[in-house]
Formats: sequence, structure tokens, C-alpha cells
Amino acid sequence: MTLPYPHSTISGDPGKEARTANWVAFIICAALLFDGYDLVVYGTVLPGLLADAGQIGHFDAATAGLLGSWALIGVLVGGRWHAGPSGTSSAAAD
Repeated sequence: MTLPYPHSTISGDPGKEARTANWVAFIICAALLFDGYDLVVYGTVLPGLLADAGQIGHFDAATAGLLGSWALIGVLVGGRWHAGPSGTSSAAAD
């Protein structure tokens, strides 16, 4: 959307526009927080997995580090997939 003047507002109320921008920023921050929650859970259960081989079999520190690295890469790829190539949401890009 091209605005006629560089500093014009989309709505007639700049306060409403600021509140909307604040809500959008809050939702994005909350999404980032919950996107990394799987790594928090992995870090929490990791000591138990390393201590008891009866749960999932032999699991050493190198394998645990590799799985954690792949999980982090998955978070990055998933976030980029949702953002799309231009940084917009993929739903808006389609």
C-alpha cells in the first residue's frame, strides 16, 4: 500500500495505530518465545535421558549435542519458513 504522504497514518487515529502496532509486536514476541519452548523442554529432560539408558537406549553427550543443534536449526528454518523470503508472513505472500 502506497501512502500519499510519507508521514500520513493509515487510520485517522494515530493512537489506535500505535496500539495496533504494540499488539502486533507483543504477538510476535510471544510467538518467538513459544517457538523456542521445545529447546527448553529438551534441556530439561536431557539429564534424565543421559542418566538412564533404559528410556531410549544408549544416548551419549555427543548425540545429545547433535540433537540439540538440529533442534535449534529446525527452529531457525521454521521461523524463516513462516516469515517467507521477503520477511512477510507466508500467508500474506501467497
